[in-house]
Amino acid sequence: MPVDEGVFIDLPELPDVRLDFQNAQLPEIEDGDADVVKQTYASPDWIYYEEANGIRSVLNSGAVGRIPLPEASTTALMLIRFYAVARSDGTPYLVRFLDQDGGELSHHLICQSESRLARFLVASGAAEISVRLENLDGALANDLHVHIRIGVARLIPINNGLELH
Repeated sequence: MPVDEGVFIDLPELPDVRLDFQNAQLPEIEDGDADVVKQTYASPDWIYYEEANGIRSVLNSGAVGRIPLPEASTTALMLIRFYAVARSDGTPYLVRFLDQDGGELSHHLICQSESRLARFLVASGAAEISVRLENLDGALANDLHVHIRIGVARLIPINNGLELH
């Protein structure tokens, strides 16, 4: 495996594909302006929450939460760090990330309370993504109020690279 500054890189580098971290989009949830975060993660889908220790996150208020995306002319990498709370009875559920047409971008099976990282590509021109909580039979999990806590959501443009349509 190649080594970059002492870090082993397990995926091959693609020539001419660069992540533009300097121009990452979506407001910072933990350290960003509260008003801007509340506009992006709007009610009734999301609840802006500040813990006693000062850590901020957005919590789902229902089974589907929409995240509007800024206008982008290139494909972007979406990174979402979230904490999923297990059901009190232990019944597993799915967290699905969907594009604006309902196509699945990523999914996570939740069996215990834990922090997760979702990462997926978002096509240029996408207006929003949604976070959908489902029972294993595909039905909406309407009993999971405030079970998803998003602490970080960054949309990172990809330059000179992939174009998804």
